[in-house]
Amino acid sequence: MNRIPNAVVIAADVVFFIADVVRESAQDGCKEILVVAGEGGNTSLVCIPLDIIWIAAKAVDEGIHFCDDDLTGAVVDANYARLNHIHDDLANVQTGVNTVTTDVSNVSTQVSNVGVQISNVDTHISAVDAHITTLIAGLSAQLTTLQASVDLANQRLLKTIAGQAQTMKLELTPDGSRILVPSILSCTGSNCPNVLALCPGGVCAWNSVGPLP
Repeated sequence: MNRIPNAVVIAADVVFFIADVVRESAQDGCKEILVVAGEGGNTSLVCIPLDIIWIAAKAVDEGIHFCDDDLTGAVVDANYARLNHIHDDLANVQTGVNTVTTDVSNVSTQVSNVGVQISNVDTHISAVDAHITTLIAGLSAQLTTLQASVDLANQRLLKTIAGQAQTMKLELTPDGSRILVPSILSCTGSNCPNVLALCPGGVCAWNSVGPLP
């Protein structure tokens, strides 16, 4: 339904105003008694058409104003209802925003907690790394000591093998021809002379000892 144009409303008001002025102006004449040729007559019948016109003009004017006011009320009611619906939508959106804000705050708290846990893990990793470094240093020192012990044991073993080879050579050499290799007395094991030249891999057999002096 479209709103009644202002020109129509004004025209209806003007028509009703003119009809009202005409009716009010004719009231005095309609209430007089006309005497013609000695006879009396009531002129109020003449005003009946004016009353009809006035009533019609008023009805049209009131109808137009009623329709216009009714449309205005309907538009206002519709807008109010729409605004109420929008208000409800905005309230729901606000609730959603509050929920999202709460969720974001919770996520931020969780992220902060994760950051603290990561920091704790880093601290533990640093402690473990320091402990491993200490263990490696201790193990390295022990390995150095063990290597020194192994080297010493190896030298002693080589010296013992060299001594056994010298003993085998002396045992196989006739008494008048026995000769002690002088360097065997001062060798440390890694520099002991090979007095039995034919011993394969340093392992000698009594029947394969090489040339004797």
